[in-house]
Amino acid sequence: MYVPGEGFDWPVVIGGVTALALGEITLRYSEIKRSRRD
Repeated sequence: MYVPGEGFDWPVVIGGVTALALGEITLRYSEIKRSRRD
């Protein structure tokens, strides 16, 4: 929940970082699977 005056919205920051990390992991995982298939 955003609190005006706090200056930093931790849930949004954590959510963004988590989403980026999950996307990166998913890409790497799919690349590993693809390379193993060949």
